[in-house]
Amino acid sequence: MTTGVKTYLGGGKKLKRVMYTVPGSHTFTVPAGITELLITGGGAGGGGGAGGVTTSYANGNAGGTTSFGSILTLSGGGGGRAGTGGAGIDRASLVGGEPGGPGGQGGQVSMQTWSNAAFGVGNGGDSGPYRGGYGSVYGPAHIHKDGARCAGGGGCAQANGTHATGGGGGNYVHQLPVTVTPTSTIAITIGAGGAGGSVSGVVGGKGGDGILIIEWWE
Repeated sequence: MTTGVKTYLGGGKKLKRVMYTVPGSHTFTVPAGITELLITGGGAGGGGGAGGVTTSYANGNAGGTTSFGSILTLSGGGGGRAGTGGAGIDRASLVGGEPGGPGGQGGQVSMQTWSNAAFGVGNGGDSGPYRGGYGSVYGPAHIHKDGARCAGGGGCAQANGTHATGGGGGNYVHQLPVTVTPTSTIAITIGAGGAGGSVSGVVGGKGGDGILIIEWWE
């Protein structure tokens, strides 16, 4: 958890900020006199799939949910799966349907050629300002990456192996206003990024962990 303060231009108020990035459980106590908070953050990204030789394939794991009490739930992205990228979460599923930011995108499948064999290697889905990991081939071009925070991990496949798809990005919101009760304590959960699939020594990229930023004017 980190904190920060920003002075409000033209007035005496300051924008205060607390950020949670470590997966697991945390708590936040609403300051006295504060009835509205601005929430920015997202659920964790899904892990990329892994393609082995012949027809072997391992799906990536879904990213964990990030939540702010019962007020807001930000679902994690789906893991990369055979034939399709991991699903991102539609922002319309959030409270009110207008969270102030786009949901994560599903991992993309792109065809490439390696050792005269065609296969698909997918990049992880983006989420908000965070970018999904690159997909790659296991071997000399083994450059697949984990997803940035909230984004999906890239898929990874062996040469002459099956296709691998990237994980989806987690649901993301930007400065979504929420109503709270002064001095109340709110439970927070930060989702963990989904692990990449593993098969025949090939491992897909890990999804990025979730994040939650709380801001208020005081």
